[in-house]
Amino acid sequence: MRFRLALRGSLGRHLRRSAGAALVVSTLAGLAACTTTTGPIIPTGEPNRYTLTSRSGGLTTSWVQLKSQALDRAREYCTSQGLKMTDPDVSSNHATGFTRPVTYITFTCSPIPQPKNSQQDQDSQGKK
Repeated sequence: MRFRLALRGSLGRHLRRSAGAALVVSTLAGLAACTTTTGPIIPTGEPNRYTLTSRSGGLTTSWVQLKSQALDRAREYCTSQGLKMTDPDVSSNHATGFTRPVTYITFTCSPIPQPKNSQQDQDSQGKK
């Protein structure tokens, strides 16, 4: 009871603010630990072939989640260039225990096949 009464004054307000700030900081730190860091997309030297590395920021991200996020990033990169992602080669660091998972993806951005024009198909069939 005495402790509770002491917290009603200016010291109590200060402690409550400090506790609130500590809660916010710890929550943000916890969320940051769950994030994924994806490195830059780097050309491999082969035409339209790129590589991407994705690292987990925490121990709770599974390799499957990391792989899925990296593949999505590769698809978005190719789509932004009017191409589609093909031939993904996915590997990992085989993380176990307290080691954070890392995914490596090498992929190709290929032209999107255009549908054949039905008029051209009819013309080519009529010429046979």
